[in-house]
Amino acid sequence: MSLHRLTDARLCHRRKYLQVSILLILYRLRLQRYTFFCTYTTLVHKIAAYLINNVRFIWRLEWIDALMKRAAERATRQKNEGCLCGLGFCSIFAVYLSTCYIYMKSELEKCMAGETFTGDESTISLALRAKRLIRQLNSCDYSDEESKQAILKELFGSLGEHVHVDIDFHCEYGKNIHVGDHVIINMNCTFVDNNRIDIGNRVLIASDVKMYTATHSTDPAVRNHSENPNPAFWCQTYARPIRIEDEVWIGGGAILLPGVTIGKGSVIGAGAVVTRDIPPYSVAVGNPARVIKQIEHTDK
Repeated sequence: MSLHRLTDARLCHRRKYLQVSILLILYRLRLQRYTFFCTYTTLVHKIAAYLINNVRFIWRLEWIDALMKRAAERATRQKNEGCLCGLGFCSIFAVYLSTCYIYMKSELEKCMAGETFTGDESTISLALRAKRLIRQLNSCDYSDEESKQAILKELFGSLGEHVHVDIDFHCEYGKNIHVGDHVIINMNCTFVDNNRIDIGNRVLIASDVKMYTATHSTDPAVRNHSENPNPAFWCQTYARPIRIEDEVWIGGGAILLPGVTIGKGSVIGAGAVVTRDIPPYSVAVGNPARVIKQIEHTDK
């Protein structure tokens, strides 16, 4: 895999890790006593663990963390100066690589990877863009198809041919919605597209259908814990993609929960709450939705 340098927007993170690297080098030069070595290895291990958990790696560096652990254990048992030197070199090398070739994940990247996220510029800017476009869409003259199609093409990640989206329509980011050909999305639908929503070809989506890719932990201690300094983002969220395959019909008022797939040719009854995947050519109804019938079909 090719290496990519940090973007200008990430230089602040690079400077921070460069400062850490310089401090570690200074600490290594001052390493005179075994007691200080123990403090030093603890510090290095914590930094490595933080990097592994909070950054996206072009080169995966878990092996360096494991190497430092083994060297620390050997040095603790043997108080071997060679281990001290090797450990110092590995730790500085790890931080150097992190300085050059990794960067902090944005909240949007965490979101799309299915990890817990809060709000930052990467997500807030998308949401604001979507809200402005949705306001334009919902205020368009109903007969002005040209303007509505232009707005939808800008709002959605991809848009097929012969797609009708009735108003009022609401979504979170817009760009994570991908719509195929010959699709009807009826009035008052809400797509919470923190993660991808893929809609196939020849799909009918009735009024008041809700699709939620975002969810929260059921554990309050996890759900209500956030390190985001902005008090508006006080909870942790994660998102799972929703996929609707070709020739699906979703009845009015149905709710699709995170991570579900509706198989080809299936029908979701009005008011159903879909909590798990629905196999192809099935009729599912109820809360939670359950398959009550298999649809006979002829593949063309």
